Amino acid sequence: MSIMQDLYDSEINCSISTFWDGGFDVKIGDDMNGFQEEATVQRYFEAEAWLKDTAIRLMPDSQFALIYRDGKSSFQANELIREGVRDWKKTG
Repeated sequence: MSIMQDLYDSEINCSISTFWDGGFDVKIGDDMNGFQEEATVQRYFEAEAWLKDTAIRLMPDSQFALIYRDGKSSFQANELIREGVRDWKKTG
């Protein structure tokens, strides 16, 4: 799985940018609607981990959170969202 692709598929806007010797700037949100959170890290794996953890915390009902927090498959996550299930932990 690709964290960036899964964020995109879950319609969670984010960005990673870099400038040599400046680390990676990571953001959840977008230029049009604003950024909810931002950070700077030194390694790409840290950027992915920050995006994953931040997206789960900020959007706990998203498909992304169901997959990465609860271990659901994409199909299971889509079905739960379609059915409007809100308490994911009780769905097994």
